[in-house]
Amino acid sequence: MLLDTERAAAILQDADELVDCYRQARVHHPQLLVSVQAQRRYHPAFWRIRELIAEITEATNCPVTSFQSFHSDGQWRMPDELVDLSYHGFERGYGKGAHSGYHFFDIVPWLLSAGETAGKELDTVDIHAFVTRPADLLRQLGIRDHERLFPGFATRNPYSESELGAATHRFGEVDAFLSMAYKSAGQTMTLGSISLVHNGFSQRGSLTPAHARLYKGNGRVRHESHTIEQGPFQAIHLHSLQTLSDGPLDADPHALGGDAHIEVHVFRNNRYQRAWKKYARLGFDDLTTPADTGLALPTQESSRRRAMQEFLAYLCGRRSREEMASELTSHRRGSALMAGAYLSMAQQWNGGLPVATLDFRTSPHTAPAPCPTRMGAAL
Repeated sequence: MLLDTERAAAILQDADELVDCYRQARVHHPQLLVSVQAQRRYHPAFWRIRELIAEITEATNCPVTSFQSFHSDGQWRMPDELVDLSYHGFERGYGKGAHSGYHFFDIVPWLLSAGETAGKELDTVDIHAFVTRPADLLRQLGIRDHERLFPGFATRNPYSESELGAATHRFGEVDAFLSMAYKSAGQTMTLGSISLVHNGFSQRGSLTPAHARLYKGNGRVRHESHTIEQGPFQAIHLHSLQTLSDGPLDADPHALGGDAHIEVHVFRNNRYQRAWKKYARLGFDDLTTPADTGLALPTQESSRRRAMQEFLAYLCGRRSREEMASELTSHRRGSALMAGAYLSMAQQWNGGLPVATLDFRTSPHTAPAPCPTRMGAAL
C-alpha cells in the first residue's frame, strides 16, 4: 500500500538501486542498454518546446520560472465498478499517479532541464499533494445519483453506501493535484503543478462498459495542457483537447476537439528583443517533423513507435548510447516526483506534514549500494 510512508519513499530508493545495478552490469556487458518508453520524449511538440526554452535561456540566462501540467482521461467508473473492476483500479493504495502519471512526472523535468545553466541547477523539490479518493467520488456522485442517471443501475448494484465506503476506505487516489517548488541551493527557481484527473470529461454514455477492462475505450478522452512561463521573456501553451469521432461529420481530426488535435502557442517579449516574433501558433502540420524512419507525427501513437524504433536502431548499431532519448539513467528526476507525490499523500494519511522534500539532482552523490544478486542477474 502506498499509504505507507516507507513504501512511498522506496519508489526513489528503488530507482536509485536499479540504476546502480544497471551501471554495475555494464562493467561486464558494456553494450547493455535499458531504455524507458516515456513516449512524450519522442513527441515533436515536446521537442519543439524544449528548443524554445533553450533558445530563451541561451539569450537571457533565465530558467523556466513556472510550469503547469494537466491531464484528464475521462474514466467514468460506476460506484460498483470501483470495487468489482480491478484493472487499473485503486484497491492497492494508488491510482491516477501510478496509472499514467509517470509520463508527466517524466516530461516536466525533461523540459525544465532545457532552462538550467551553471549555478542554476535544480537540486531539491518540495511537493504537496491534494487528492480525491473513491470515498470523495461517491460523495460527488453517489448511488442515488447513479440510480437517477441510469435506471438499470439499482438492479445491477449489489452494494449499499456503507459497504462501498468500507470497501474503498484505503483505496488510492482518483484525482491528484500536486504543487511543487523546485529549488537551487535553497532558493526557489521554479513553481509548478501537475494535475492528474481520472474523473474528468468523458464520452461514456452507457451503464454497461463496452470493454470489460474499462481502462481503454469506454469513452476515455484525453485533455492535456502545459503552460510554461520563462520570466518576462516567454510563455508557451500546449493544448491537446479531444472528443471521440462520431463519423464522417468530424471532417478534420486536427481541429479543436478532433481525435488528433494538438497546438502550441508561443509568446515572446518583442519589446525587449525586437527580433523575436511576439506570437506564433504551431499546429499539427507545423509540428510534423522529418525523422529517421519517415515523418514524426505529433501523436502519442507515432511517438510510441519512435521509442521502439530508436531501441531497435541501437540494437542494430545505427544509434549510439549518447543519442538515446530515454535511457534509464536519465529518469531519476521523474522517479523523485512520483515518490514525492506518494510520500506527501502517505504523510497526510498518517497525520504527518503535507509537504515532502526530495533530492532532485540527476544522480545522488553517494556511493552505490551493493547490487542484489537476483537483480544483477535480471539485468
